[in-house]
Amino acid sequence: MTSSDGERRDTLDILEGVRVLDLGMVWAGSICGQVLSDFGADVVKIESRSNLDIARRGRPIIGTEYDPNQNPLFHNTARNKRSLALDLKTEQGRDVLRRIVPHADILIENWRPGALPRLGFGYEELRKLRPDIIMISQTLAGQDGIDARLRAYGPTVGGITGLDSLVGYQGEAPLGMGHAYADPNVGLHSALLALSALERRRLTGEGAYIDVSMWEAMVAALATPLLDCELNGRVAGPLGDDPVPGAPAGVLASGRDPHRLGRAGAAPPPR
Repeated sequence: MTSSDGERRDTLDILEGVRVLDLGMVWAGSICGQVLSDFGADVVKIESRSNLDIARRGRPIIGTEYDPNQNPLFHNTARNKRSLALDLKTEQGRDVLRRIVPHADILIENWRPGALPRLGFGYEELRKLRPDIIMISQTLAGQDGIDARLRAYGPTVGGITGLDSLVGYQGEAPLGMGHAYADPNVGLHSALLALSALERRRLTGEGAYIDVSMWEAMVAALATPLLDCELNGRVAGPLGDDPVPGAPAGVLASGRDPHRLGRAGAAPPPR
């Protein structure tokens, strides 16, 4: 966007003054902080030098040698963020975090359930340092319950929730998403919940603890087949290239003439 003085800016300013501690990892955890930073929040990415964000791994932007500062995914999710290296397994690292939490509005994490509380940074401990803090935790299936200890990444969640069963062609075995769709899905859910919690705090003065389940967030994307099964008794299967009923979308065969959909002056489609 461009500001009133003509200078180009890479963020909005609706969250100017909001401070975020981002302990999120990989895509799911980091994209929440990415969205908040794009809205103008001051986001500090926290990671340990001995345990860097997995998003730093993989093929670099330039060359073929591993470089933790050259991974495209990390560049995408870490944009507009500041960086701080802390080893929370040391008392010195924990002391630094305890000293900066009182200045933070939001803390984001997607560690294993119970990992941060064991280090002394559960929600109740954070509230003692900042009573109105907003804490967002991402896990597969929540902080407690029979599935709380399960670990999963985005592609796994597509299978657990049944989304993968809808991808493929009729009469054939499902192909699956082939993509970690659950990661940006839960990341965007988390960002929206963070905005909601900020508004609630503005009205009530209270902070919040938000336990975000990747499983539940993904099920929310399956509203159409779930309701179809509940109301009509139809069990969805692979959809092929057919669009979802009611959605103006699909895979369309192209012709040999120069007309294209959306082109001004294009001939109307034959009926």
